[in-house]
Amino acid sequence: MTRPAVSPNHQLRAARQALPSPSGSGRPMSRQELADACNLELARMYEAQGRRRWAGITEKTIGALERGEVRWPNSDYRSALCAVLKSDVHNLGLYIDRPALAPDETLPNAADVVAGRAFFGNGPLTVAVPLRDLPGRPLPVIASEDARARDALRELLERRLSLAVRSFSIPVSGIWEPTGDVVAICGPKSSPVTAEALRSDPFLSFSPDGAGRWVISDRRSGLQYGSPMDNTDALWSDVAYLGRLQLGQQRLLIIAGVHALGSVGAVDFLLRELPRLFEIVGQRRFSMVIGSAHDGDKVLFSEAVIPPCLHE
Repeated sequence: MTRPAVSPNHQLRAARQALPSPSGSGRPMSRQELADACNLELARMYEAQGRRRWAGITEKTIGALERGEVRWPNSDYRSALCAVLKSDVHNLGLYIDRPALAPDETLPNAADVVAGRAFFGNGPLTVAVPLRDLPGRPLPVIASEDARARDALRELLERRLSLAVRSFSIPVSGIWEPTGDVVAICGPKSSPVTAEALRSDPFLSFSPDGAGRWVISDRRSGLQYGSPMDNTDALWSDVAYLGRLQLGQQRLLIIAGVHALGSVGAVDFLLRELPRLFEIVGQRRFSMVIGSAHDGDKVLFSEAVIPPCLHE
């Protein structure tokens, strides 16, 4: 993967290393320890606000900030960083302008291609996205983010895995009948068919919270994974559901962001991590949650925030 040069955030890195590790080892605080401390700070803030949400800061988040790949995280993250590091955004080297990153290159060898074809099926493969009604538009349209996710996925399927692919537009009603090998880039809000499949997940649910915002919930811990964009628009970031589910006699691979942008991040994750994901899940039913951050059309990073949960 080739990235244009970015300017590392030496101020943030120095502020982290100025704090001792809470482990008592005498070493400077690690990226993971800073992420943990920020998440604890956010948990306290969310509890005071009556929200039970996933804070979402990981070691990779801190790494992207220190490398200068992200210079202006969302307001919650900025508040947590300033509180933990006892500083302000200026002294932590945080500002709005952010460099763009080049897309990742993936699946470089034949073994990865074989794994990818086994993951998706023999084909022909259908990639389905929902149509949406918009005020003032005479005909339903496909959201631009859904189109980006679909096109990136088709690039992987057709050019890299040599699978036959057709696109399908899910009607505005959301009623459709998946047949054969199908990937649905569609959440439960857009289709009762997708919603029915998601209800079969024993580990994760996808539904509105008490405030009416869509969240992915871990049935085991009770934690809710909502979109940071629902709290602030300072940084485009989202979470997405990714899973292979049973729908009657049919299996359906679902990619569904809390917002459509999250689906773009989930496809980016597949582009990079498909061989490793196949090693874990094979052709079995599974589900996971992907978090991603974006800068315009660029995906800054995508990562698993809930690792694959096997259903069988």
